[in-house]
Parts: sequence; C-alpha cells; structure tokens
Amino acid sequence: AIARVVLQGRAEAANALLPQWVSGYAPFVFDGKAAPLSRSAVAALPADRRTLALRVTPSDPVAQAVAQRIAVNARDAGFALTVQAPAGLGPRFDLRLARLSFRAAGPPQALSDLMAGLGPRILTLLGRITPPDAGASIEDVLLTERALMAADIIVPVVHVPELYAIGVRVQSWNGPAVLPSGAWNLANVWLNA
Repeated sequence: AIARVVLQGRAEAANALLPQWVSGYAPFVFDGKAAPLSRSAVAALPADRRTLALRVTPSDPVAQAVAQRIAVNARDAGFALTVQAPAGLGPRFDLRLARLSFRAAGPPQALSDLMAGLGPRILTLLGRITPPDAGASIEDVLLTERALMAADIIVPVVHVPELYAIGVRVQSWNGPAVLPSGAWNLANVWLNA
C-alpha cells in the first residue's frame, strides 16, 4: 500500500536492503520463514511493549505520509504507534524512519553507502559487520546484507528511485546528462537560449 498508494506507484516494496535491480539476486527477507505475530500474541504483550513511537524527519512530507501509513498498519496489528516529527529535540522514540540513498555504481558501493547512512549507533548495535570492499564479490555483498538483516534492527520499507526530467532546452555534449550511477554529469550539459 505504501508503494502503490502513498508513493503513487513510483516505488517498489522492499524485500531487502538493496533493490534487485542493483544487487542482481532474488529478494530473501520475506520468504515465509518467519510469520508475523498474531493479534492474540500482540494482545498478550505488556502494554508498554505494544506502545511505540516512530520518529520521522519533520521537513520530509513524503516520509511523514509513509510513517502515517505504517502507523495505520501497526494499529491494525494491535500496536499503538504514534508518529513524532519534532522540530528539535523530541521525546524518546522506539523506531526511526530514515531515507537512505546510495550510488548505483555496483552492489558493494551501494551497500557501503547504505551502511554509512545508518550511522554509528546502528552499526554499533549490529556488531562487527563491516562494509564490503569495492571489489567484493556479489556473494560477499549478499552475506553482508543477510548479516545486517539477521539482527532484526533494520526493516526495509520501499525502494524509491530518483527520477529526472530534462526539458527541450537542455542539451548534452557527447554523453548522457545523468550517469549510470545516478549523478549529474554537469560538465556535459548546457541550456539553449
């Protein structure tokens, strides 16, 4: 529902940290091995474990809309989830919705960028997992990604590609205006008068 309705079909549901078009391997996170808690199991939890606060960046209206949808789904499952968008220091939170970007140059670089975006606090919770080297094999990237996901600290929600539109007045010299990595090639672009 988040990818289809909230993001109007401009995203895909995330089954792993890296989208399949970057990693090349099949999604593995939601493979049916771990079933979600039933409503009766959630109701049996103490009230303080069913009440959660989700922090979202106040200047990001898209993230706020996604957080509100997550809150609706959590309420349907029996949790009391409130969305916090404080302008400064806010109250303590249990969950954080983060928007992480990466270079699509290759799986090792993309996973390294995602890990850098998680921040030192999350990486400390994850233990001794290190980003893959630039020349790491796809198997090494897969093992690192599985280790990150095994701790159940990170939950991927959606993959949203960056989309670019170029007007008819924009010209490029001898290459694309946007590189395969997603970066602008501004040395190669100019505007017609």
